Amino acid sequence: MISLPLTTERLVIAMMRPHHAASFVVYRNHPDIARYQDWTVPFTAEMAERMMGDQSALDGPTGDEWVQLAIELRAGEPTGIAIGDVAVGIHDSGRQATIGYSISTGEQGKGYATEAVAAVIDLLFGEAGIHRIAASIDPQNVASRRVLDKLGFRFEGRSPLSVFVRGEWVDDDRFAVLEPEWTSKVTPTDGRG
Repeated sequence: MISLPLTTERLVIAMMRPHHAASFVVYRNHPDIARYQDWTVPFTAEMAERMMGDQSALDGPTGDEWVQLAIELRAGEPTGIAIGDVAVGIHDSGRQATIGYSISTGEQGKGYATEAVAAVIDLLFGEAGIHRIAASIDPQNVASRRVLDKLGFRFEGRSPLSVFVRGEWVDDDRFAVLEPEWTSKVTPTDGRG
């Protein structure tokens, strides 16, 4: 079992719960965030409540379920305000995982995505015994590409017109990192090094 919450120097990463819904809905609907994602827009409070209800019995990522982990600023006590999230899907009988991440526009450029994703990767390779972690991004999402580059993800290729997003086919860039690649390099959990 995976232990949550995670804490880093500046963040708390925990299961997304109903008290995160309001902040989650706000940044999911921001045009600068939603344009690189395939979720439904507008993303409603009902959608957030359904998502959080579906994972209410879970304490962390498990097999065959995508979960949303809330990223909160570490302020001594939990704030209940998600400044972003890390999505985790474990598959292939618990041997592989796929991740995604979003950070609210007001908190971008501060290294929070790198810090949070690094902590989740440490957990997946350490406690969960994952062999490979994959991520895919819109090729135009330069900031997300920087996060993956900083974390040592390898570019595996572009799938042209392979993802259907809001009525059009778009390209998808694919990345991955293997457990031996991750553990052989120095990767500070705070993601800023």
